[in-house]
Amino acid sequence: RLLTSPWLLAGLLAGPVPGSGQERAGQPADLEAQFREARSLALAGKYPEARLLLNRIVGQQPAHSDAVILTGRTYAWEGKFADARAQLQPVLAVDPANQDALNALIDTELWDGNPDQAIRHADAGLGYYPNSEDFLLKKAKALLAQQKDEAAAVELNRLLTVNPANQEALQLLQTLRNTALRNFAGLRHYLTLFDNGTRPWHLASAEYGRIIRRVTLIGRLNYARRPDESSSQQSGYQAEVDAYPILGKGTYAYLNAGYSEALRLFPETRFGAELFQKLPKGFEVSAGGRRLNFPDLRITLYTASLSKYYRDYLFVVRGYGSFQSGHFTPTVLFSVRKYFHGPDDFATLTVNNGTVPGVFILASSQQLQQLNSSRVALDFQKGLGKSVYLLGGAWYEYEEYFKTLYRNRYTLTLGVQKRF
Repeated sequence: RLLTSPWLLAGLLAGPVPGSGQERAGQPADLEAQFREARSLALAGKYPEARLLLNRIVGQQPAHSDAVILTGRTYAWEGKFADARAQLQPVLAVDPANQDALNALIDTELWDGNPDQAIRHADAGLGYYPNSEDFLLKKAKALLAQQKDEAAAVELNRLLTVNPANQEALQLLQTLRNTALRNFAGLRHYLTLFDNGTRPWHLASAEYGRIIRRVTLIGRLNYARRPDESSSQQSGYQAEVDAYPILGKGTYAYLNAGYSEALRLFPETRFGAELFQKLPKGFEVSAGGRRLNFPDLRITLYTASLSKYYRDYLFVVRGYGSFQSGHFTPTVLFSVRKYFHGPDDFATLTVNNGTVPGVFILASSQQLQQLNSSRVALDFQKGLGKSVYLLGGAWYEYEEYFKTLYRNRYTLTLGVQKRF
């Protein structure tokens, strides 16, 4: 999701917009001093304190629209979107061309997951200010939220005719071009270290994917190496296929199948299926399962998740559960992802606790029966230009691998992806 961070709006509040009347002739100087103080408090995240000052200003001068608009923004930054609208809409009822109020209301609708309303207000703003970079950019973001990529590209190109150096528009347009690329290939390596004398483990993967109409197909080959003097099978391969079909508006699925003859390192066969459904207000839910078949063990993992997009963040709560030896064994995972400059640049922090290892593509049947583990992980993806992306991460896991026996596990991962 491409949303606007409130801190990027600081420039809108740092000085008057021509025609906004932020410093009106004859306005008492002490009110302007109070407004500057309130603005500083708001930008520092002290919203209730800022509103106390702003309400005092409006009490003394009800026509001080900038104080009302800033009050609305503080509510929007707190996620109190109904309160934000209650402040901003009366300003526009009196002054429909108020550029600051329009900008604030568009942001409110974007953050509240209402792209239709955001577009309506952006169009109103463009009726008064046809070359406004803010309105063009925000309309493009709302169109992207509606998955109307071609219409968004039209608005971005229109913006770039006004200002060819607008960096955010250039980045969004490049993201759209990358989205139009229908092939990708990637390599990734995982190095796992232990503190109990276990020799390092390695996992490498190579994949190729292609978008075919409404389905994304990915073929992957995994190679694992686990030096262990007690076993003759220290390395082996696994082949996998993933599919992500779009089933309807806001509905898509994840399907997986895999096979391996390296039965100490991978399950002989594995299958997965999960259904995802987008909901209003930036929410998404999913439910599904994974089946891992080892020669001596059959494991079914049930999973469900709840996700929420909020501004430039994605929050996910996911649960796994399985029945082993007649007992239900749960695992809970929480992650937060921060997007930078679009959907292809991000960092993700993940914490989880339970019986499912953090990366069960590298889990043996013994590990999937471990008693407990806790994990914290930091992952990132960064565009390097020319449709090349760097992937990486650092993970720490504290696991009970035998009853009352614990060890620390450290994993480093690095990869690269090329789209074409």
